[in-house]
Amino acid sequence: MLPVNCLLYTDDVALVGTSDDIDRLLVGVEIHSCLLGYQWNLTKCEILNAPPDHTFMLYGNQLPTCRTFRYLGIPFSQSGIDANLLIRHANNKAVNVMHSLKGCGVHMYGFGIAHALRAYKIFVRPILEYGLAILHLTKRGIEEAERSQRRCLRLCLCRNPSSPVGVLHLASLAALPSVYGRSLILQAKFLYRAETLPDDTLLKCMIPQLQARRSEATWVKLRRNVLWKEVRKLRDRPDPPKYPLKEAIRLFCQREIDALLSIKDPPVTLMRGLRRPVWDPVLLLPCTSKERHRLVKWRIAWLPPSPSVACQCGCPRGNRDHFLDCPLTKTAMENLMRVTYPFPPPAMHPVDYALNLLPRKIPSTYGPWIVMWQRLHIVLRKIDQATSDKTFDPEPPPSALLIAAFNRHRRHN
Repeated sequence: MLPVNCLLYTDDVALVGTSDDIDRLLVGVEIHSCLLGYQWNLTKCEILNAPPDHTFMLYGNQLPTCRTFRYLGIPFSQSGIDANLLIRHANNKAVNVMHSLKGCGVHMYGFGIAHALRAYKIFVRPILEYGLAILHLTKRGIEEAERSQRRCLRLCLCRNPSSPVGVLHLASLAALPSVYGRSLILQAKFLYRAETLPDDTLLKCMIPQLQARRSEATWVKLRRNVLWKEVRKLRDRPDPPKYPLKEAIRLFCQREIDALLSIKDPPVTLMRGLRRPVWDPVLLLPCTSKERHRLVKWRIAWLPPSPSVACQCGCPRGNRDHFLDCPLTKTAMENLMRVTYPFPPPAMHPVDYALNLLPRKIPSTYGPWIVMWQRLHIVLRKIDQATSDKTFDPEPPPSALLIAAFNRHRRHN
């Protein structure tokens, strides 16, 4: 009887077996192709882990041997999946795709930072994380992947990907976890999906056999995932959440943020923000491109400029604290604080505090947040003017786009 041990995915076929098994399988696939009127492409056929004294034939032609081979985009070598080659290829491809998107205007000064970050999450990050759900990454592999994510985020800012510009603040604006954290999330999703598959699926049938393997098996390593342990703990509680996987991911991302805030010198941009794994409202609420630039630059500490420049009022250092009492912005700042409730704590800048109070979507009722949004734009525009020697073009009334969107939203509801 012919042993059939193969992987099939549309027209991608991998034959697995001993030398004698592969010889018999090649005869079988040749006969099958002749009977059904198709032919295998010999230029795409290679033999991995072939004995040096053995040749493999198909249609009378000797098949070449190789040291690595890609199946469904995953590189395999003599010992199995080549994780280092996979990470290296994914990193290069992801950065190249982000370069192409930047050339099409997908950056902060083109379509806007919010669209650039969405494009990264939708088109680029899946390239970077392909295969991570079934891999156990080494420390070096994690560092390389993290470096590639930072390069891509710098391209979102329209900066040189090799520049020393930090992007942690940008990742926090869009609730982007670290690549290591993302790999744990993907593995937990894969394990959760594997457990909930129908009983007649191949992977579900193999799970008991995989769990009985030695402790070095990939499946056993995946199940040691800290996030997966959290999922099982939540699921086994007397009052489990409705979606334990979703809740475990939320708790994990929050712990990542808390860990960054607990270090000796935490990132100031992270301390000033929402401190939660959600998209920042400065990326979501409607406004003009210039208003969005000011909001984002304030969040990432680019407005006022750093290092500090002279203020138009004559002060040699126009930093954030200066504009609390600057004669050019004092009235606008006081107007903002009048509509900020509750009153900001002494250690927090009023602008940061007001931004953290904003809703992440347009509410159905008119509230003081619309006036606060309007006064925020007035303050940031005055700070921008006070730290620049350029002439500013006229702009539409602050929050005009938000009020128009609010009116449309109210009519539809």
